[in-house]
Amino acid sequence: MSGEIKINDEKVQKAIDNLKAAVEAFEISLSADVPGDNSLSMTNELAEMKQQFEELVAAYQALILKQAKSTTEAVASFKEVDTQLASSLQPTAIY
Repeated sequence: MSGEIKINDEKVQKAIDNLKAAVEAFEISLSADVPGDNSLSMTNELAEMKQQFEELVAAYQALILKQAKSTTEAVASFKEVDTQLASSLQPTAIY
């Protein structure tokens, strides 16, 4: 083990962009109509379940997008620290 951490930020950013696109493109297509012979209570219960599912999916999408943003910020911070460390380790000329 070399003790070196390598991050390919282009690959990370591409993966994050793909994740964001997939999350934003995700659509729910649940029918509001219940086919067949149904009762009002069953229809109401299904409508409530549909609403809860849509809220759950929206919360999940928000969580994924928040995590993607945090990951992007962490990679940027890591690159900045790496650059600072690299510049501080440069040999200086002594006159």
